[in-house]
This record gives sequence, structure tokens and C-alpha cells, in this order.
Amino acid sequence: METTLHPGHKAPDFDTKITDFINTYDHYPWPSPPRYIGIAMIVDGSYVAYRTVEAMGMPEALDMLGFLHSIGMRDMIDSIPKKGKFDGIFGFPMDLAN
Repeated sequence: METTLHPGHKAPDFDTKITDFINTYDHYPWPSPPRYIGIAMIVDGSYVAYRTVEAMGMPEALDMLGFLHSIGMRDMIDSIPKKGKFDGIFGFPMDLAN
């Protein structure tokens, strides 16, 4: 599992939970296409993906999705106009983000 912070974005406070999970994750590549998960923050009332997580196959993707759900994040891909290569874009629901 790899991650990239998008240029021009400062990571929000909750990002340390995500990077800590990735840094302590036992990586095990799976022979399937990578899955791309966006991590979003709210900027001026809209979701903006500021980080990409590249999961090496479905097992890593499912572990990451389980973790994101455990900290209260939900898939917001339908709320984001520019989806790009993402299989899902996770953020906190608007009513919990503030």
C-alpha cells in the first residue's frame, strides 16, 4: 500500500490516523490491479481529494476501507464532480466534519 499527498494541499489533522495506519500496515501485494482510494477534506463546502492511497489488490483495499469506516469516514464519490482514477473517495460526512 502506497500513498501520495496531492500538491497544493495541506493535510488536515485527521490525516495522521491514515498515515499511521499505512505506515504500520503489513503489506502483501495481490496479483490483481491496484485500487485507488481518494481521501477527501472539505474546502469551501465541497469535498476535495487531497491524498491518494494505492492498494495493491483487493485484500489491501478492503483493509483500508475497513479502517476508514472505523474512524467514521464514508465513500463520498457521488458528491465529488472530478472522480479521476478513484475507485472510492472517502471523507467525513459534512455534519461530522466540523
